[in-house]
Amino acid sequence: MDETVNLILDTDIGPDCDDAGALTLLHMLARRKKVNFLAMTCCTSNPYGAGTIDAINLYHGMENIPVGTFEKPGFIEDGFSQKYNKFITLNYKNRYVPPEKAPGALQVLKKALSEAKDFSVTVTAIGPLNNLAVLIADLEGMALVKKKVKCLVSMAAAQNQEFAEWNVEADVQSAAFVCEKWPSPVIFSPFETGEKIITGKNFGTLSPNHPVRVAYRLFNDGDERKGRMSWDLTAAWYAVMGTEPFFRLSDPCDIKVLENGRIKIESNSLGRFRFLENNMEPEKIAEGIEAIWSA
Repeated sequence: MDETVNLILDTDIGPDCDDAGALTLLHMLARRKKVNFLAMTCCTSNPYGAGTIDAINLYHGMENIPVGTFEKPGFIEDGFSQKYNKFITLNYKNRYVPPEKAPGALQVLKKALSEAKDFSVTVTAIGPLNNLAVLIADLEGMALVKKKVKCLVSMAAAQNQEFAEWNVEADVQSAAFVCEKWPSPVIFSPFETGEKIITGKNFGTLSPNHPVRVAYRLFNDGDERKGRMSWDLTAAWYAVMGTEPFFRLSDPCDIKVLENGRIKIESNSLGRFRFLENNMEPEKIAEGIEAIWSA
């Protein structure tokens, strides 16, 4: 049985350092389990997103991972979203130092899916869902998703139905469209799962110049002991390793995204959606993730 994880990552890398943490974790997990990185895309208009993805990949010796970016201007591209990715793009080797631009995400995603085995791809989204909405709004893109994708893992939403989670709130229309139309099973790692798992306090033997340390240091204004919530790292873990040993899955359900960015959850034993939930104390999960992340 082929246990290779065929992975596509879609990330808003820049506004929060846990995206850099999640990407680094994926590379570390790929030393323990066979992971085929089919493509990685940035879901913001930030000119330094693709460069940062590529820089982290190159730092880990992965030179040929296709990288794409959201093509429309004006979506999460201001100074806040450049808190660390501008520095990394301009100071680490990568293919997309401005004015060099990465290809469009739709093109990259469709090509990656077209070359994959049927029902073999895990799509992991750790940002707003605009790139995925564009993908399935495209007729060819939707056909490829139906044929190639076995699961979508998304850091999005909150189990507290009175709270609008940021990745949903940033583009409610796209989140609603993906939740309604995405054809495969969907695992949401919700706000609550990563909220109390604080990683980034211990980088072990990683070089001070490792881009993940730089990302956390710049995000935390120089404080390398502060750490950060691990929202995106939980989704990355599940995409490669599944639930064990840290997590469990909720019962299946239906999810609808409301106009205010909140979600409506309805029990359904045949539902496409499940939530990733903590199965041990957050502190223990953080220690376990950091032990692999900083090896």
